[in-house]
Amino acid sequence: MNRPALFTAARMWSACALVIASGAAAAALAQQPAAQEHDHSAAAPSAAQGCAMMAQHKNTVAMMAADDQKLADLVSRMNAATGDAKVEAIAAVVSEIAAQRARMTKMQGDAMGHMKSHGSAPQGHSQERRAP
Repeated sequence: MNRPALFTAARMWSACALVIASGAAAAALAQQPAAQEHDHSAAAPSAAQGCAMMAQHKNTVAMMAADDQKLADLVSRMNAATGDAKVEAIAAVVSEIAAQRARMTKMQGDAMGHMKSHGSAPQGHSQERRAP
């Protein structure tokens, strides 16, 4: 298969450009500092802190179960209601959902603040929330 010399030269220059670009990218990556490892040993909780964290976790799980049950009861009442009572039941469900979400958002913010104060918050995360 005979190809014009111009076509062959263009392919050769394209291949050379690809090799040069690859080499430049590799050199640039090699010059970047290595990713810093996060030292977890400095933030390791003591046995007492670990017990307190476990107790807090159990309290949180119990609170969430109670919230779930309360919401299930309200939804059940809403589904059974008719007329004006249905509107009031819907309002009660929406209010409860909003209250639970506000509590969970506060708990998450408190947890992030606690982790940041102990140096164990994930890097690149902030406590700031975007407006809806």
